[in-house]
This record gives sequence, structure tokens and C-alpha cells, in this order.
Amino acid sequence: MASSLNLPTQHWTVENVYYYVKNLEIDGFKYNENAEIFRKECINGKLFLNLEKEDLNVLGITNFTKRNVLYKHLQKLKATQIKQNSKFTSSPIRVSNNNNSINAEISLTPTINVPFIPLPPTQLSPNHNNNNNNSMGMTPLILPQSNPINNNNNNNKRAISDLINSLNTNSPIFGSQFPTIQTSPNLLPSLMNNTPIFNFKAPTTTRIVPMSNNNIRLIANNYHLVEIAGIYQGINSHGICFILMTQDSIIELNNLYTDKEMNRNIFSPLQKFKCSESSNILKTHKIQHGWLINNKLKLPFNPLIYFRLNILSNEIIGEIKPIIISGHINHINNYNQTWVSSDLQIDAIEEINSIPTILISNIISFKLTNISHTSLQQRDASYLHHDPENQHKYKLKKGLPVKFCLKLSTRTNKKNSNTRKPVFVQCWNLKPL
Repeated sequence: MASSLNLPTQHWTVENVYYYVKNLEIDGFKYNENAEIFRKECINGKLFLNLEKEDLNVLGITNFTKRNVLYKHLQKLKATQIKQNSKFTSSPIRVSNNNNSINAEISLTPTINVPFIPLPPTQLSPNHNNNNNNSMGMTPLILPQSNPINNNNNNNKRAISDLINSLNTNSPIFGSQFPTIQTSPNLLPSLMNNTPIFNFKAPTTTRIVPMSNNNIRLIANNYHLVEIAGIYQGINSHGICFILMTQDSIIELNNLYTDKEMNRNIFSPLQKFKCSESSNILKTHKIQHGWLINNKLKLPFNPLIYFRLNILSNEIIGEIKPIIISGHINHINNYNQTWVSSDLQIDAIEEINSIPTILISNIISFKLTNISHTSLQQRDASYLHHDPENQHKYKLKKGLPVKFCLKLSTRTNKKNSNTRKPVFVQCWNLKPL
């Protein structure tokens, strides 16, 4: 005895799509002559729902009106699929009073007929009446209709909302909503080494001694000098340098100061430093897309850098240089835009001003996390490659190991209407390993 089962479109096989297209007629247009090429190109239900106009043209539907009619039909199918998947309904299986037949109903449009597949033996429901031998109970089948990815997004939104609410309280907690940083002892490269930070090997001439799991290091044989990671935000005419630091780094730096009057505010990531006459930062000029330092080092706006600080004089000495990160190419879209999976994760939150602007505003939270030892499945650090002067310098492909530098975007996320929101992170100076 044959029966029918209504399948969601995204679960169709290649043969299901073939028979559907073969019998499809919309606004007087028939597509039976195109069905064979759908089968030849192995178009299943999921691919069928995501076909674009260019794809339909490749599949032989070259007539403009006929192609647009089918494309609109696909969009309606896709919208119906999404709408019905977003609803959590009761069990789609109904028990008939006739124990010789079971009606399995899943109401999704369109529907197709497939061969009957016997259902497994059922269990009696708790409400089964033993005195009624003519009726059979079935344990309700609860099918999750919502997408678990969307649930995670909702959790992320609630987490960000909780962070924003906590930041609105009288207790300043800059950075405390992020997990405890777990950095590698090799987070900061030596001034004499350009290898990726997580492949760092200290040269024999200058040995960097890790102090703790923070983004700060003490220089061996020069214990009044430390190297610190941060976001460089420029310098003013008085020789004062502005750098974003993590709260962990600020706390560690305060512990190093012999003069406690030098202690810094741990609740503000933006810190100010004097520059010694030997520092190359004093010769900073603003150019297109960034900074020109000492007429030779080009940096974009808001780059992740490391610098040396004299904790006795509280001055920056020597040069600042970008931190080199390791990772791999995560995705390349049809417009040749590239996303890179990074071994270092940056979390930053901005608080926008009352006057609307397209540029980022005051950074109220900044965090660096080493994720090089975590599973790729658990990582969220995938950053857009944005380097106007060297955007297409190398031929890239998905999975290619690369080294690069990171920066904060200068543009705010206009799609996010919250007063406090995450800042975009981008990569630059991208090179294959």
C-alpha cells in the first residue's frame, strides 16, 4: 500500500528536484525541458532554494521573463521554508482512530510524493486506555523547529545586553565581562624578530622574560623596561601618545611602578604616555589611510602594536612596531573579499556620542585573547582583510596559512542602533607563510 510524505524543500534529493521542475508550470511557462540539466548538475533541495538569477541562466533558462518568474517562485519557497522553520509546533504525527493507518503530516509548501517508508514500532502513550482495544496511542514526537544557530545568536545578544546594562551602573567594570585572558608566554615578539607571535623564538641577543599571563613583558637585564601590547591612536603636539590597553596590562603596569603616584586608571582603556626624545613616535605624520612614523614606517589607523616603556620615567622609548599574528584564510567571497581566521581574538566595545557619526567613538572596553590552542569550531575571530594599498598583492585561497597584523576599524557599525556596541576588527599586511 502506497502512502505519501510531505518533505521540506531543503531535504529534496536530486531526483525530487528533477520531477518537480519537470512538472512545474508558472504563469504559462513550463520548465520540463530544463529538468534534465538540473539533474545533470546534481541540484538538490538545498541548492534549489539558493539559486540566483545567474545560476538559472547557466542552467539553460535564458529567457528573461521565464527566468525571473522561476526566481520569484524560488524566493517564495525559501520564505515559506524560513517562516515555517521559525515556528515551534506540536508533533506533526497524528494518530488515527483506525489502527491500520497512520497519517504523517508535515505542512510545508511545495510538496512531493515519495515512496512509503514503514515507521518503527511505537510505544503506548501514558494516557493509553487499556480498555479500548480499538485505539492505539503514540508517544508525541517533539521536533525542534528553530535553528540552533539563531538560538546562539539570541544568547549572544542577551550577553551583550547584560554587558551594556552592567556598564550603565555606578560601578565601573571595564573589561570584566570578558573571560579571563589566557595568553601564551610568546604573545609579544622581540623587537628583533618578525616571526608570527605564536611561533616566536626568542633570539639569543635579547631575551624576553614572560612575567604573567598578561600582555606585558619585562626585558631581561633591563628590568626598568617593559614591552606592552596595545592599539596606537596617535600623538598630539605636546609629545603625548594615546594607546588603548587591556585592563590586565594596566593592573600589571601599576604593580610595576615604584612611584605609586604613577598608577593609572584601570577602568579606562585609553592611556596617555610621554615619549622620550629617542622614540620614533615623535616623528608621526598623518597620511592617507593611516600614519607615517619616522618617514619610513607606515601604519593604518588603530593598529595593534607593541612598545617599550621605561617604568622609572614613565616614558615610551625606542620604536613602536606592529604585532605579527598567525592564522589561515577562512573565506573568500565572489567579490574577492577575504576573511582570515586569527590565532588572536580582539574584543572592543565603543560608546557612541550623542552626535551621529560614521566613525567609531570612545572605546570603553578592550580585550586581547590568545585562542591559538582552541578548536577552530569554537573560534569567533574571523576578520575582514582591509588593506587599501596592498589589497590584492598575493594570490590567496581558502585554508592557506598566513601571517598578518590586526587593527580596529575606523567605521562604526551603523546597523547596530545600541549606544554601546562591538567594534569591527580587520587585518592588514597579509602575507602567506
